[in-house]
Amino acid sequence: MKIGVIGCGNMGLEHIGNLAANKHCGPENVFVFDLNAEAMTTARDRFGVRSANSLDDILQDAEIEAVVVACSNRFHAEMAIRALDGGKHVMLEKPMALNENDARRVAAAAAVSDKVLHVGFELRNSLFPLKVKTMREELGELVSAQVVEYRGHFWPEWKGMTSDGGSMYLMETCHLIDLFRWWTESEVAEVHAIGSVKNIVPHYQFPDTQFTSLIFQNGFVGHISLCHVRSAMPDQFSYSDPASHEDLLKEEFGHQYEYSLVGTKGSLRYLPLKGLLYLYRHEVQPDGSLWQRLDASQDTGEFPDHKSAIHNVAVEIDEFLEAVVGNRAESLDPEDALKTHLVCFAAEKALRSRRPVVMGAASGLHPALQPSPAKNREILSTVGDC
Repeated sequence: MKIGVIGCGNMGLEHIGNLAANKHCGPENVFVFDLNAEAMTTARDRFGVRSANSLDDILQDAEIEAVVVACSNRFHAEMAIRALDGGKHVMLEKPMALNENDARRVAAAAAVSDKVLHVGFELRNSLFPLKVKTMREELGELVSAQVVEYRGHFWPEWKGMTSDGGSMYLMETCHLIDLFRWWTESEVAEVHAIGSVKNIVPHYQFPDTQFTSLIFQNGFVGHISLCHVRSAMPDQFSYSDPASHEDLLKEEFGHQYEYSLVGTKGSLRYLPLKGLLYLYRHEVQPDGSLWQRLDASQDTGEFPDHKSAIHNVAVEIDEFLEAVVGNRAESLDPEDALKTHLVCFAAEKALRSRRPVVMGAASGLHPALQPSPAKNREILSTVGDC
């Protein structure tokens, strides 16, 4: 099939390479467009694909069946809606949009079309999240999770602008919120968020360090700690040279990435940059005390590299195209993706106001989370005393 790609930046190039290697299209059937002529030339020369003369050459060509939208975030909603309205299947890089109204417009455009709209939450297609999804016997029901990440800041500068990149929630935290929703098969009831008061990264219009806690309707609690300033760049580092990015993952440069999950039967610790997973069992002793045992540890054999383990966009492209040709059902429907975005917008509100945002309907809450007038009066009384 013929595929159009809008945007030839870092993410666009990755998708173009995967499309060029995919059995459903190949380089001769991939047409790319970017307002930056140099970026478009780079894509064409690197992968042997074809460049389009204009955006309309892609959106109005009836022979192009599907479009991958990988341009700057502020154009995502417009490009996706135009492509869907034009009768094309769409793979849309996250975020769907920079605000709730536009995100709902994208979902609505998909609902009235008979086309596939896939939103780029590639963690659902990656090895570690897929493994967790099947670990009910080892972990039991998930009770809590924490993700901690220290990394370098977003670049280029447009990613730090709320009018263009959006927010850290829409560019990074959304992946983890989506994972928590997918793993637990529950929805967020309440969001708490705190960000750094003083920024270090000069081009960020949002806090460069953020802490987010999510309480779900089924009682699961997830916490996400993200910091974009406790890291260093190697001397040979270049934003334009992907090969030099691998050195950033070395521990001495301050990058840290860790998942901790706790379930009713066991827990795990996963270190993506090292490919290590540790599994622990909960054992209740005859006297009623609890012991935790190291059940297993695994090296990089199961998770050969960071991308396949956490950000497998090659599999994501393949599953999108398989859905387009009708060989499988779409793995992430637009309404599901919208729900993750709505949590992100609620988290942005909580971050700005420094107050929790309540989302879920009371009828769907875990019994421990059900509102109680007596309990509320007790909490308010305590706050008043403070």
